[in-house]
Amino acid sequence: MGYDIAIVRPPVPESDADAWQSLPALIEDEGTAPDVFRDIHDHLVARYPCITTLSDEESDNGVWKDGPLWGNFRSRAAVLGIVYSHADEVVPFVIDAATARGLMVFDWTTQLVHRPGGYKDQVLTVEDQATLRAPTLSQLDAAVDALTPDGGPGFLTLETGGGDYIQIAGGRGSFTLEWRTYEGSAFRHWVAGKGTALDVDIKIPTNGFHVTVKRHEQLTATDVKTLLSAFAKATAAQPATHGAISVPNSRECSCPIQLQAAISTSQLI
Repeated sequence: MGYDIAIVRPPVPESDADAWQSLPALIEDEGTAPDVFRDIHDHLVARYPCITTLSDEESDNGVWKDGPLWGNFRSRAAVLGIVYSHADEVVPFVIDAATARGLMVFDWTTQLVHRPGGYKDQVLTVEDQATLRAPTLSQLDAAVDALTPDGGPGFLTLETGGGDYIQIAGGRGSFTLEWRTYEGSAFRHWVAGKGTALDVDIKIPTNGFHVTVKRHEQLTATDVKTLLSAFAKATAAQPATHGAISVPNSRECSCPIQLQAAISTSQLI
C-alpha cells in the first residue's frame, strides 16, 4: 500500500479547491523537467535513495514505491509514491524540501495543499480535518469561510510552536474568538469583543453545539479573519511576542471554559 503526493511547480490557483481541479492537467504536462525539480530530486535521494540504487539486501528498506524516481518528474509536477510504513517520516521531509524551493505539495490522503510562504511553526486545525503546517493567509481565510453550524466544520485552531493559540467557532456570519498566550507554565486567556461592552448573553451556533458569549463578543467573518491574521503575523515576525494582539473591549478570563467546551463536544459528536 502506498501514500501518494504530488510536487507541483507554481503558478496554480490561489484557492485550494481550484488548485485541486487544476492538478490533473499539470500532471499530464510532459514538457522538460526544470532545474528546480532536478535539485529537489537530488535532495530527496540523498536522504532516501532511489530503489534502483539499492542492493537486494537494502531494497526492503526503500521508501519509494517505484523507480527510477527521476522518471516521475515532468514539466509541472512529479507524482511520488511512498511506502505507507515510511510516510510519517518521509512526507514532512518532502513538504519542507518542496516549500523551501518555492514548490507546492498536494497530499491525496489528507486532501491538503502545502504552499510556500506560509506561517512557519504554526499549525492550523479545522474540525474533522487533517492538520496543516505553515498555512498561508489565503488558507486561513478559507478556513474561516468554511466554518458552518450546519454539519461543520464548526471550529478551527491556529497553534504556535510554543503552545500559544487562537481559536474560532461559529459560522453563517456569527463567530466567537479566543486566544491564549504562555509565559513558562503560566498563561493568559482572552475572549475578543468589540464596541460597547454589553452584559447580555447570546448563543453562537457551532456544529451540534453553541457557545454562550456576551453580545459585544459576537464577531463577523471579517473581524475574526483580521484577528487571526494579526495573531499569525505577530507570531511569525516576533515569536517572543507570543502572538500578541491588541483588541479593545476584549475580556481576559482565567480559563477558556465556553469555547473549549464547544470544541470538546464537537470532537465527541
